[in-house]
Amino acid sequence: MTNSVDDFKNSDAYKAYEKMMIEKEKYLKNGPNVIHLEYLGSLFAESDFIEFESKLNGVGLELSRFDKSGVMYACLDKFELVTYISIAPPIIIELIKGIGSNATWDVIKYLLFSAWEKVRNKSYTRATTEISEKKEISFGLKVSIDRNTTFNMSLKGDLDESVIQNSLDKVLDFLKEQKPNEKYKLPDYVYFDTASDKWVKVDVLSEIRKMMENRELNRK
Repeated sequence: MTNSVDDFKNSDAYKAYEKMMIEKEKYLKNGPNVIHLEYLGSLFAESDFIEFESKLNGVGLELSRFDKSGVMYACLDKFELVTYISIAPPIIIELIKGIGSNATWDVIKYLLFSAWEKVRNKSYTRATTEISEKKEISFGLKVSIDRNTTFNMSLKGDLDESVIQNSLDKVLDFLKEQKPNEKYKLPDYVYFDTASDKWVKVDVLSEIRKMMENRELNRK
């Protein structure tokens, strides 16, 4: 087994993969003023990144980005965001507390809406050892209010533009109502319910348990 792993790491394919990862990671940034965009391939043009960086720089923020196409992932299930924008915790905490400026949140909303327009109704091919299938590219906002509490807020491609704009206006209100988890848990999946006109939280761990129980029942 060890020899097989070593052989793979010394292979041309693995070396090419390492080289690709180094190239992708050069656009990554860390820090308290970073807005991160994770995306697939050709969804965005270089001109989009230049525009996003310019707008963020105008309010003292920086853009980090990572093209995840071709990267090995264990799983992308229904509760994950395939593409997303994430906000550094210090930024979101200031916004929730009302310390951050309206201009900052306006720029972030602009980026979210612009990215949503680029991603909506696009699909990607998800391949596993068993099947290869086309799936919609999900998009949204990934935000943590502390190390134990994270939300994947989905901005669905089948919603009207006015609904998306309305949902973005309600993001901070939703986050203000959330209590930090006492210990780490999987990120909650959050979607905007048009009937109630509010964000609705889904306990992912609970949903996964239900799916596993149903799978076991179906096998019997």
